[in-house]
Amino acid sequence: MEALITNAEVTPRLIANALHQLLSTRTLHAPHDTGELPRAVEETLRHGTPLIGWLRATTRPTRVGGVRLRAGARLLLLLASAARDEAHGVPDPDVFDPHRSVPPPHRAFGAGIHYCPGDAFSRHLTHQALAALADACPDLALADPDGVAAVAELEAFLRAWGMDADEAKTAAGRLDQDGNGRITRDEYLRAWTSFVLSDDSEDAGSTLLGPLV
Repeated sequence: MEALITNAEVTPRLIANALHQLLSTRTLHAPHDTGELPRAVEETLRHGTPLIGWLRATTRPTRVGGVRLRAGARLLLLLASAARDEAHGVPDPDVFDPHRSVPPPHRAFGAGIHYCPGDAFSRHLTHQALAALADACPDLALADPDGVAAVAELEAFLRAWGMDADEAKTAAGRLDQDGNGRITRDEYLRAWTSFVLSDDSEDAGSTLLGPLV
């Protein structure tokens, strides 16, 4: 299972996340020319962790972060959150910066006995894939360099999840603050998360709009 996930999920996601970050910041070719792509891959592992979380279960009573846990407690380890924890002293943790003098710690490949044995493979393959793309596609760029999502895309997503057509149109439109038919990528992701995590999909409109508008 570990090997399957590494090959089928972690590595492709790492390549996609790294490529998106480098193209979003228009910095794909510069680190390739200077040999700094491995640092960009490492920053991607921290900033855009391929696996957001991992399920674990306690084998005995224990305490984590001051919280007492019983044996058999099921835990969701938020790897992506850990890499942006302010308590670890990472400057601007939400900023993608491959030029950090000291690479911040992350848990993208786990830790201890659960550390991923395919970490070197994933890092190497991602580096090679990015280098090959930079060589083969010197003009490679995002079709939408500002990283925004069309309102129509969000509206279609909400309808696909069962929201009424008029309500979906209203919800998506309310997020379009500039009235230009676009919303930021962060707004799109937060809207998606709010809707999916809603306890009552029929009330997703208020769940979606409440914290964002």
